[in-house]
Formats: sequence, structure tokens, C-alpha cells
Amino acid sequence: AYLNIGRTSRAYCESSGHAPSLLALTGTASRAVLKDVQRELQIKDFDAIITPKSFDRPELKFSVIYSTSQEKNARLKGYLGQMLPSLFNVTSSTLYQVREKETYSGLIFCPHVRGEFGVERVSNEIEGNLGISTDIYSGKEPKHWQSEQYHHYKRRVTKEFKRNKIPLLVCTKAFGMGIDKPNIRYTIHFGIPPSIESFYQEAGRAGRDRRIAHCCIIVSNDNPDRSKKLLNPNTKVESIDEIVRNISWEENDDITRALYFHTGAFRGIAR
Repeated sequence: AYLNIGRTSRAYCESSGHAPSLLALTGTASRAVLKDVQRELQIKDFDAIITPKSFDRPELKFSVIYSTSQEKNARLKGYLGQMLPSLFNVTSSTLYQVREKETYSGLIFCPHVRGEFGVERVSNEIEGNLGISTDIYSGKEPKHWQSEQYHHYKRRVTKEFKRNKIPLLVCTKAFGMGIDKPNIRYTIHFGIPPSIESFYQEAGRAGRDRRIAHCCIIVSNDNPDRSKKLLNPNTKVESIDEIVRNISWEENDDITRALYFHTGAFRGIAR
């Protein structure tokens, strides 16, 4: 249905012999996606795409913290407990205190719902080690949650986060679409996002009030030589697929985990 929306709207929404005007809006689509949208909506004018002169947002300050997989939780603890308060020049208690519109709201994006780097475990680690109050949000319910119960919980969490009742939310990429909250002061990606567009969209939820916000990625790279080979543009998709599928769970890092899902979705020309 979506692929035919341009053709269908022109065929069934015509008025007085004129086709309806179409306006397609997006914040982070790549050039390839923009071309797809133009083709499917049959927007053929050369000057139909209107883009900003720059996607730069100077209020967002980006940083990358490299780590081993075993040290990731310690790196997160250090960033939340020491580095982030220092960046904002406030005490830790002030940073994670609920203060209405002056709350330093934050988002931690996790790659999974369950498991070692899932929202529930990361949230428990933060509360247990730092005493910071957190809540969680994910599309799928974590283990031990009933589906309906979790649905109601998520609705409550969304409302309370928007109303500055929750200072820090540990979530997956399922959170944030359509939410324009001005005082999100920091985002942390606990792993590699699936694409640069996803990362910029998720990090871009911070600093909507144009005040300084910090966007950090914590990345594990356990085997730099292996990563260099996997990320080499000359390495074939089939070779990457073979390498990542022969790596044991204990030898995985953020790079191989991300590539595992990419090669599973894009199997190469031969497949």
C-alpha cells in the first residue's frame, strides 16, 4: 500500500481535474531514501527537495568512549558518576535531581531489550552502583513482564518523563519518535546504532532548547585488527558474514554484534 501511495492518491483524490499536492517531511533521511521517496510519490520536479544548508547542530557536543566488552559497565558508571557532572559543572546529586523544567533529563539507548546490554540490566546496574533513579522503555516487554502490564507501564513512563518526573530513561530505539522535549541534556548510546541516520536522530533528541547537550557513544572494540579487516571497504559482504558467524559469544564486541545483524539483513548479491 505504501509503495503505491503516490499513484493511489492521484487516482482517487483528484479534485476539479487536479491531482492533490503532496508534501513529504522527514528529519534524517539519507539521499538514497530521498530518491526512493521521490520515485514512489512520483515527485519529479528537480527543485522539489528542500534541505537545510547544514545539518550541523553546534549545541550538541559529541564524544566516543572506547572500551572492551568487559569494561563497558565500568565506563558507563564513570561517565555518569564523574565525567558528565564535570561537563555540566554541577554535582552528581544536582545532575540527577528532579527539578521541573530545570531537570537535566537524559536518555541511555541500549541495543537490546534483554541480555547483558539490555535495558533492564543496564537500568539495574545504574541504580545499584550509582543510586540514580531510572526507568525503562522498549518496544518489546523485558523478561518477567506481562505484555499488557508493560504497555500500561510504558504509557506512564512516557508521561512522567515528559513532565520531568523521571530524570534518566534507559531505552531502546523504540522510544522518542514524535517526542519534542526541550530539556534533554544528554544521550548515551551503549553500543553502536544500526546506522548513522539512526544515531543522529536519537542523539538529536537532546538540546532541543538550543542549550549545550552532550551525546556520547560507548563502544567496545576487543580486537582492533579484526575490526580493521571487517570494516575495510574491500572486504566482501560474504566474507564479513562468514567471519562474524564463526566468532564465539565470548569473543564478540559491539562491532561484530552490529555486523552480525547487518549481514543477516543484507546477505550479499549471491544470496
